[in-house]
Amino acid sequence: QAVVVAMVDRNQVSEFDLVTLTVRISGRSTEETPDFTALERDFDIVDTQNQKSSSISFINGKQTSSIRTDYVLTLRAKRLGRLTIPSIRVGQETTSPIPIQAVQQSAAATRQMNQLVFFDTSVDTNSTYVQGQILYKVKLFYSESISGDFPPPPRLEDAVIETIESERRYESTVNNRRYYVLEKQYAIFPQKSGVLTIPREAFVGSRGRGGLFSSRQRVNAVSEAHTINVSTFPAGSQGTNWIPAKQFTLQEAWAENPPIFRVGEPVNRILTMTAVGLAASLLPPLAELELANAKTYADPPESSEQASNVGIIASNRTTVG
Repeated sequence: QAVVVAMVDRNQVSEFDLVTLTVRISGRSTEETPDFTALERDFDIVDTQNQKSSSISFINGKQTSSIRTDYVLTLRAKRLGRLTIPSIRVGQETTSPIPIQAVQQSAAATRQMNQLVFFDTSVDTNSTYVQGQILYKVKLFYSESISGDFPPPPRLEDAVIETIESERRYESTVNNRRYYVLEKQYAIFPQKSGVLTIPREAFVGSRGRGGLFSSRQRVNAVSEAHTINVSTFPAGSQGTNWIPAKQFTLQEAWAENPPIFRVGEPVNRILTMTAVGLAASLLPPLAELELANAKTYADPPESSEQASNVGIIASNRTTVG
């Protein structure tokens, strides 16, 4: 019968340390593989490797053989506090759970790291309405020979996130020290009232170019979280449509200027609504135009979006004949 055990290289880590988890199956060969799904509750799986070995021994002249398979996972804690590597199931066997304590990096270590890499994040407002725009800017400052992956867009429930600026690189001087800067900008549209928290950004990378006779130093950075109060639609708002835009305009134009009205001939009127800080899908439809002694029809509206330094600019163009 196969024996399954789990072991880790440490039981206490900082928020940036990596934990090596080894799940060892020994005793006999098995086609069953471990189910690591439960790990994703508290940990990110950074890497997975499989190692298989076999051995033959003679005891009292009798030959015995054993096969051992190690599943080696590199994990990063998702949050601080008391975490648990849960029981891992392999066929009918399960491992014992393992407690892991994730603690905040010391202030001294953080100050030292900030000389090499740090975040500067900002929002353009601390309060907005449901479906209103929040501009979120992320800047990563780093010194030379720092490598690593820029964090992905924030994961937020009940919010739509659009990328305004996917990547901007430049240099900056902070406290008489030169840094390279990688900047990204997002537009966040909350879909639910209440408190919206943009979580901390985290970066884990390495310093140095590496090579045969050089080593690389692990570096990390973490930002502050941001809290935004999201209000529902005002109770006293008038009209059918609520448009939580930073700016809204409605313009008309005529295909012929000035328009000439002739019996039996169509005259096209073009209506364009433009909103700054609003998704195009939230632009309201125009009411049907009814005129005495005239027939009217409207083409399907043409919607578009574009990114700018003020966020999303949405437009809706309707031709009415």
